[in-house]
Amino acid sequence: MVRVGVVSSVSSDSQSTSTRYGDLAGLVARLRSIGSDSRYVEVKAAAGGFPKSVRETISAFSNSAGGGLIILGIDERTGFTLAEGFDAESSAEAAIAMVRPRKLKEESGALTPAPVAEVDIVPFEGGRLVLIDISELQPHQKPCFVTDKGLLNGSYQRLHDGDHRLNEYEVFALQSNQRQPQDDIQPVTDASWEDLDAGAIQEFLNRLRTGRAPIFAKLSDEEALIRNGILAADGTTPTLGGLLSFGIYPQQYFPQLMISVAEFPGTDKGTVLAGVKLLNRQTLDGSIPLMLEGAVTEVIKSLKTRRVVRASTVDEVPEIPVTVIREAIANALMHRDYSAYTQGEQIRIELFADRLVIENPGGIYGGRNREDLWKGSSLSRNGTLARLLPLVRMPGSETTVSENLGTGLQTMLHGMREMGLDAPIIRSTLQQFSITLPRYGLMTESVREWIHQIGADGLPIDHQRILALRDSNEPLSVSNIRQRLAIDGEDVRDILESLVAEGWLSYPQRRNEPYPEGPRLLEIPGISTHARPGTETRANAEARIRACFEAHDELNTQSLATMTNLHQNTVRRHIRQLTESGWLIGIGSPTSPRRTYRKK
Repeated sequence: MVRVGVVSSVSSDSQSTSTRYGDLAGLVARLRSIGSDSRYVEVKAAAGGFPKSVRETISAFSNSAGGGLIILGIDERTGFTLAEGFDAESSAEAAIAMVRPRKLKEESGALTPAPVAEVDIVPFEGGRLVLIDISELQPHQKPCFVTDKGLLNGSYQRLHDGDHRLNEYEVFALQSNQRQPQDDIQPVTDASWEDLDAGAIQEFLNRLRTGRAPIFAKLSDEEALIRNGILAADGTTPTLGGLLSFGIYPQQYFPQLMISVAEFPGTDKGTVLAGVKLLNRQTLDGSIPLMLEGAVTEVIKSLKTRRVVRASTVDEVPEIPVTVIREAIANALMHRDYSAYTQGEQIRIELFADRLVIENPGGIYGGRNREDLWKGSSLSRNGTLARLLPLVRMPGSETTVSENLGTGLQTMLHGMREMGLDAPIIRSTLQQFSITLPRYGLMTESVREWIHQIGADGLPIDHQRILALRDSNEPLSVSNIRQRLAIDGEDVRDILESLVAEGWLSYPQRRNEPYPEGPRLLEIPGISTHARPGTETRANAEARIRACFEAHDELNTQSLATMTNLHQNTVRRHIRQLTESGWLIGIGSPTSPRRTYRKK
């Protein structure tokens, strides 16, 4: 329901004026300190009348997560001070006229659909301001657009401190949340029954008839395939989902519906090590199970292995768990956008020195956010694929492509935590979704050795990770632990309390301060802060850095941190010293994150 607040004159001091985004005085103070608008707050002087650009800002806030606040009566050009000549009453009336809901037969308003907004007049620093609080629209209502510009030219999104017009695909992506997409059940008109793998189809039918509704045992093969979205209604033409799941070579009709795998020698695409810019490049095609199996194999070939002790055995395992890699790639194949807008785009898998990135076209579907995904909220853009793939067998295995239980991210998180790695990093826009898997987390070999030396290797893995975080010079606060290790806040508090009770840590002197070392750490003979991982002696750290330059012509600080297992701050300090002494020379701007170094 659209909400329009009654315009009122508030007599209390501006310091007591609160908004959804914090105290008004505090908001303006922050804008003054950064010198610009923010993601959630836009100011407009409105001294010469009601600004027409308010329409674009309302559209942008309505289409963006969390909405936003428009403050009329403050001039950014004068350092966010009160605008001279601002008329609060007339501006408030114009704002209400713009956002109020229209009656059934009334002419459309300035924005379609009508935004959810509240308008008010408040005092501030001896003057008065107009606040327009815009709520984010529900997914099925987006996009909100400027009516006289039309849907394609008048839809906006808030990015940083500005309103950015959505392109045609971004408008389509928002509209797709209004109804279940049908792209995966569209007939592939040029394809035929002969394009499907008969053996895979028969195996699917056997699984279907033994594991699902008994009705399929009574239906013909053709009818069962039609009802499951593998064949179109004519009984001979494969659907896109059917072709991708069971096709002999789907890329005959959709050349770019494939996976590309690229391995880079450094931590970005521009790094060149020993004259090499790209270590490996492969293209994986075929059906979804074949692409998945091939992509996992390619990634594992490029990963290092680590020794893991299990009971009386020692296993060599990839530095990123295979189950995590498989789940992330399967997620991309199942949930990518298969619409006509993106059928020319492939899934990209990029392996860097410090991370693995899997990126697919199409953001999070259904108006959900990253927090929803972590909670296991299951909503499939491709409903037919989501139903088929749990019954599609992987090559030479009894396992299937997916489970479709909404547990994929939890599986990845568990696998990463078991290996002492940081949590997967999710990024999503209207156009793309990516998941980043760190190759090196806190639990490096040197950290595991330190954990063993202090006698903490019998602790649960999350207890060990928190101790490791303490010794990477990270502030050991609840908020920082949650962010770095993806552990629920209540669980973090329980673990910290347990570590304090057992003497590993001590309670902080003040609330919200980091937890200091406990007596058990302080009293361990021979284990000093200077001997712990991440805090090596100067001579040892410098020797490791020098050794890297003996083997490689040119390196940046990120690559060095990865190769030496040193904290980046430690690497920067030694690089600066080696450069000042003349042993190294820097290449590129001193302020550039891509600056590299080579031996003089």
